[in-house]
Amino acid sequence: MANQKQLGILKQGVDTWNHWRSSRQSARIDLSSTDFQGIDLHGANFYKANLRGANLAEANLHNADFGGAYLRGANVSHANLSECDFTGANLVRTDLRESILTETDLTGANLTDANLFRANLFKANLSLANLSYANLNETNLNKANFAETNFHEVTLKGVEVSDLALSLAQKSQIEESTSRVDINYSSLPNRIKDASGGAQKSAALKPIKNNMQKKVFFTSYHPIKGKTKDWHTLLVYAHTSSLLAKVRGDVEKFNDQIKFPKETTSQSFTKIAQGAELVIVPSCKGVTFNPERVSFKWMEDLHRADFRFKADKSLSDDAAKGLITIYVG
Repeated sequence: MANQKQLGILKQGVDTWNHWRSSRQSARIDLSSTDFQGIDLHGANFYKANLRGANLAEANLHNADFGGAYLRGANVSHANLSECDFTGANLVRTDLRESILTETDLTGANLTDANLFRANLFKANLSLANLSYANLNETNLNKANFAETNFHEVTLKGVEVSDLALSLAQKSQIEESTSRVDINYSSLPNRIKDASGGAQKSAALKPIKNNMQKKVFFTSYHPIKGKTKDWHTLLVYAHTSSLLAKVRGDVEKFNDQIKFPKETTSQSFTKIAQGAELVIVPSCKGVTFNPERVSFKWMEDLHRADFRFKADKSLSDDAAKGLITIYVG
């Protein structure tokens, strides 16, 4: 529930709100489930604010600061979000339909399952952003920055992908997403018709042999920012595609350790047999991981590997690029 005192200050105007926030940088801002529909909040400081489930539809938020903010499930459709800062923001399942996001910074933002139908992302910065399962149908992505953006299972109907500046790996992700078709064999008829339309003999469909090999997905979560003197949490999940929602539910148990998690999803190049050993090894220059590696057998459809990590002082006020390597067998 929203903090009524904070809400009262915001209602006094953006200038009053920003002045109040300038002297309270560490204050926990809770504006969750608040109705801001159609309100002019351009330039407002919502850095690391909790706006979960808020209604910001049709609001003017031009040049607002949403860095590290939590907007899971918020309605921001038809809003003016041009030149906003959403660096590291949690926009999971956020409704951004037909919103204006021109020249907006979405670096490292988590847009998993977000609805960006017909949104305008002209010249937006989506580097390191997670667009897994996002709806990008008929979206304007012209001249957007997609450096290391995750396109796992996105929908891009009405978008000319060939015009986008994508890596080969990203194009492969998109091709796999658009070509994947799930067939429900239980719904197929048990009588087969020949080309002339005549019925053949009744033929029960033979069950497909299960060789217990599956495509495995790997999803990691870690903080966007942290202090060098503190230990932080890294979670790496191995799971089937149908269990991503369960993974996200499990991550919420670690909200006290990873307040604004960065989600990254990839998948195995080949199917992995049940019982195969998986070894997960995180690495990053200037960062210590404990344990250094985690190994387990791929027996169930979901496994979690827990790591703690600490950065040395050489990374103060700097960014570090890490790598998670998964070995099979």
